[in-house]
Amino acid sequence: ASSAILLTGSAWKRCTCAPKYAGDVDELVRWIVTTPREPAMQRGARELCAGLAPTRLLGAVLVAAARDIRTDLPTFNHAALSVSAIDQLTDGASLVTRQRNALWCLDYFKEAQAAEARNDDWRMPAVESSRLPSGAAARAALVDALERWDREAADVAIVGFVRSAPLDEVYALVWEYAPRCVGNIGHKGIYAALSRRALPLAGDRYAEDVLRSVVSSFLLDGRTRRAEPFDRSRELVVRAIVPRVPRAVTDIGPARELLGAIRQHAPEAMPPILAKLIADGAATSTLWDAMVAAACEVAVASPGIVSLHAFTATNSLHYIARHSRSERVAQLALLQAAAWTAEFRRGLEKDEDAVRIDEKARGTDELDGFFERARLIGRTKCDDVHEFKLTAAALEEAELVSGWVRPFVRASLELHMPGQERPDGARLERVADALAVASAR
Repeated sequence: ASSAILLTGSAWKRCTCAPKYAGDVDELVRWIVTTPREPAMQRGARELCAGLAPTRLLGAVLVAAARDIRTDLPTFNHAALSVSAIDQLTDGASLVTRQRNALWCLDYFKEAQAAEARNDDWRMPAVESSRLPSGAAARAALVDALERWDREAADVAIVGFVRSAPLDEVYALVWEYAPRCVGNIGHKGIYAALSRRALPLAGDRYAEDVLRSVVSSFLLDGRTRRAEPFDRSRELVVRAIVPRVPRAVTDIGPARELLGAIRQHAPEAMPPILAKLIADGAATSTLWDAMVAAACEVAVASPGIVSLHAFTATNSLHYIARHSRSERVAQLALLQAAAWTAEFRRGLEKDEDAVRIDEKARGTDELDGFFERARLIGRTKCDDVHEFKLTAAALEEAELVSGWVRPFVRASLELHMPGQERPDGARLERVADALAVASAR
């Protein structure tokens, strides 16, 4: 049966509408992986102009990236992450805009694939069927492997689990471990969330490849101090924290308290602080408001690639919390989001640590207009995977948070997004040229 998450996702709704030319995913993946970069750009443009659904091309890129870009290195698999961000950002855009951005994603993958081939031409290896556990044994084997940080054992276990359990059940466990470690600037949790968002573009039958890639990323660098807050968080939410007397959603006192705590405390101190706020009745949405505001402060205090991941990581854990069927896992994601943001904040310089967006952020006037302009600019000017990721995450959070947090989101987005007047880069020009040639045929 299709999962509830898939049924509510815009990607799922678009993919179930029969396009003029859907394209067989296996065939798409085959030529995407084997065709050199320039001919792949040309073929992608021709197929899009012949009626290939941009969402189907994105789905095929996701599978190709999972199979052909390793995730056990710090460089990470940004080609896979760009799929979901581009799909989110271009939802509802014109066909031409969606074609353009899907082709950008294809070319980005080919560039990443070529760069990796120069060092280590990795391919996802086959797994021997005789080694695979099944059912409850597969789940137990995956838990055991993750607890021991054993990549090889986890790879075998996740294949067995995917082949013998409903996809939602598999992702429920994967999402439980997604917030464990902020190592590699949050990409482990980001990939766990974005892979789920993007999987409908290809189809459930490709979950095995995608989840092997995701789980492999969890084991990068092994156990370090960055995973220590997770143990405390897991202890605190073992049976889910029950509020004693719920406070009104409009009561932002707990949010202000949490924001102040993140500014002052170390990552390992955050889980019990969050647990107390939940037990004291703070509304979950109010606490996530504070989390988004805190992540925005980091992104603004130290503009750059590392700090903006505080925001995209928070957005990903927020997605997991909103879509998890388990209140315990949702609370785990919240507690860990606070620990992660405190870790990002710890990396700020002293003068940057004093930044307070709430003292400098603009008012709420014209925010809707700003975010709509940002969406249009993002669709036409983004030319870097981080620009796509941040813009998609910021626009989503702007719709979810309370009014007092929206200026924080604006400040973060305004600093990192491309300007309307910025000239197109070489990749955008190549994409436009390829589509122009293909459409003229």
